[in-house]
Amino acid sequence: MSIVPGYDESPGSRPALALSLELAAGSDEPLVPVDGVEPPGGVGPRR
Repeated sequence: MSIVPGYDESPGSRPALALSLELAAGSDEPLVPVDGVEPPGGVGPRR
């Protein structure tokens, strides 16, 4: 299993990344930080 925090430099993602780092340091689980962005024009039809 892996620890997979989402990170986007927002204020809420910083504490999540810090906690994820602590959890990974205290276990043998790999840390796999990910980020995602919305493509230009968005995704799918707008409603």
